[in-house]
Amino acid sequence: MTTKEIVNQVADTYTINNRSTEILVGMEECAYQTKDGRMCAVGMCMNEPSLEEFGTVIGNVYELNKMVKNQRNEQGLDYLLKEEYKGHPLKFWSELQHLHDEWRYWDEDGLNERGMKKAKQIIDENEHNFYVNPKQS
Repeated sequence: MTTKEIVNQVADTYTINNRSTEILVGMEECAYQTKDGRMCAVGMCMNEPSLEEFGTVIGNVYELNKMVKNQRNEQGLDYLLKEEYKGHPLKFWSELQHLHDEWRYWDEDGLNERGMKKAKQIIDENEHNFYVNPKQS
């Protein structure tokens, strides 16, 4: 999937009320998958085995990437993703996750005006950073 397709999927999926955030230690935090099955922007792009293993991890995608490389000696975040989502740089995933996590970008209908500007910025800054994963060719 392209950067634009992924950002649009996130925009079409979430509202202020259905993002996969939980209050932990007095702060709103995001889990890749919550106990009740909701998934964050990155979580919905992860394959099932990865969600089972890493879904409850709290933290940013850079930390998750490092954790996967340390534990699995694998390709990092791409290892966790469904095939159609592979090939985007960590910076893109981090920005997408930030869009999902920040309540100020959302309202009851989805992205608010500020969120739409942020989504466009993510698309514009990342649309040329996509690479084809050799395993997909």
